[in-house]
Amino acid sequence: MQLEDIQGLGPKSKDKLAQAEIFSVEDLLLTVPKGYDDQKLAETPQDGPAYYQATVLKPAKIFSIRRGLKRLTTTVDVFGQSINIALFNQTHWFHQLTPGTVIVLYGTLDRSMTVQKLYLAPNFKEGLKPKYRLKDLSDARFSRWVSDGFNTLKIPEDLPQTIVEKFALESRHETIYFAHFPRDIADVERFFKRQKIAYLTHRELTLADSNQAASAAKHIARERLSSFLTQLPFSLTNGQQEALDDIVTDLENALPKRRLLQGDTGSGKTIVTFLAALFAIEAGYQVAFMAPTEILAVQHFHTFNHIFKGQVTSQLLTGSLDKAAMKEMQNAVHDGSIDIVFGTHVLFSASTHFQRLGLVVIDEQHRFGVTQREALIQKGVGADLISLSATPIPRTLALTLYQGMDVSTIKTLPEGRLSVQTEVVPVKSAKTLDYMIRLALEANQQIFIIAPRIDDDPQLLSVERIDAYYTDIFKDARIRTLHGQQSSFEKTETLKAFQAHSIDVLIATSVVEVGIDIKDAGLMLIYHAERFGYAQLHQLRGRLGRHDIPGVCYLLYKGNAAVKHRLEVLKTISDGFELSQIDLKTRGFGSLFGTDQTGFNRLQEWPYEDTLKLIETIQETLQETP
Repeated sequence: MQLEDIQGLGPKSKDKLAQAEIFSVEDLLLTVPKGYDDQKLAETPQDGPAYYQATVLKPAKIFSIRRGLKRLTTTVDVFGQSINIALFNQTHWFHQLTPGTVIVLYGTLDRSMTVQKLYLAPNFKEGLKPKYRLKDLSDARFSRWVSDGFNTLKIPEDLPQTIVEKFALESRHETIYFAHFPRDIADVERFFKRQKIAYLTHRELTLADSNQAASAAKHIARERLSSFLTQLPFSLTNGQQEALDDIVTDLENALPKRRLLQGDTGSGKTIVTFLAALFAIEAGYQVAFMAPTEILAVQHFHTFNHIFKGQVTSQLLTGSLDKAAMKEMQNAVHDGSIDIVFGTHVLFSASTHFQRLGLVVIDEQHRFGVTQREALIQKGVGADLISLSATPIPRTLALTLYQGMDVSTIKTLPEGRLSVQTEVVPVKSAKTLDYMIRLALEANQQIFIIAPRIDDDPQLLSVERIDAYYTDIFKDARIRTLHGQQSSFEKTETLKAFQAHSIDVLIATSVVEVGIDIKDAGLMLIYHAERFGYAQLHQLRGRLGRHDIPGVCYLLYKGNAAVKHRLEVLKTISDGFELSQIDLKTRGFGSLFGTDQTGFNRLQEWPYEDTLKLIETIQETLQETP
């Protein structure tokens, strides 16, 4: 059965489905709801929006507010009270809302109500209604197509039988069917349980497969180490030296090695990988260095060339290049002219090929899915992998989560790394910190101001609104914004200008969380800090104190005493290991896994202890599989 065979699914609808990457009936069935509307009638008045049964008391009236906007009003009885209701641009209800008609309303109950949804009582069906949130496609219409699809296609099983039996799972076909058409909340919970087990199982299987590739020992010229080290503007810490020794031993091993290199923000992980890259290049191999954002890829490229200029050939390969430049650089990588290439997701795209890829470095490895990492590794022949993480976790936990990977941990910070003073302040008192900004500007320091979202929002202060405020207050300051909706060129130019101190105040989202190095930064304000986890807040404030300016970070929060108490932990704890442990226990495993769990958004809800036991059980079960 093809999509076009489904009743009511014409060419225009097919085009809309294609925009959502739905090209087949199987794609259709696997596009599970993003949420559910629990349609049940309220038996008593509720504080927020709810469904209420009502009886129309008066004939409806229509008022023209302005061109293109009409309001329909009437009076209804709800729980024995007369309530005035209004609907906007829904005049088709006019002839149906006659006195005595029983209806169901959805909205917030008060003396008057703006109705968000309205049904004739006989047409209202209680139960869980799927919410797909697909552009230009109604949930009801999509649900009908899914129902037709299930009549002709059976979804194949994707888990080993041992896993299905171990956890007493229903078939994949049945579980997904009831995710679309749940009989009760238990059906939804069974679906998420299976999705969780499936995600972790496929993750383990992918990791296991990645360790089967053949390799050849790389002949590392260890005697070159001293010449490389003399080019550094500093000496390696003991932790950095030990990590480098581990990696060089990996490179010399005849089997491909996977190593997780973890350490607190500012511990010097990147320079260790730069040195490892030089060793691999000396042995005759190419190196791919992948970062999650173009901003970070650009910074790594410039930092590498600043330290090791002229030693090897390097290139920057990102999605912002025009077609001609992209093709030229990919050809240079393919023919071996480039020794080390820095880039983003384009590195693992089908159009990027290497001549002799021997080492892959992935910064902020949790930003990429396992399959994405492997797609890049497979471009080499038995290439080694170094995954970097600035969210350090205990070694025993790391070995469980990243089975098949060795773990190196840099626990010491470089000498001269300054501490960052952290203070907790209510958002409503943000204006009192204007004098701190003024003092920083007078001291020729640069300032980070972090917002949780880009666009204006009634509940959260955004980049947009914060920029308007500070631009008005500090008219002489050079203020710029940085966020994910800007073009790659604009983001890169803004970062370059900030690093060159051509910008005084950078108002940004958490896009600056990782790796951004600004030597004159001395002050940071994080708005709505309650929206971030400990590890992320620690990463953000890690942009300060990286050179000779002691940093001060203000966590601006909205909430009660419990919210303040949670954030005050950051005033006394500066150890990233300890903070990530607290995050795991309070916020779940979401931040440690990759981003390949498309359509599965409950990672943050996974309890720490339960999930760890589940991973171990899956590993044991797979090992027993014949």
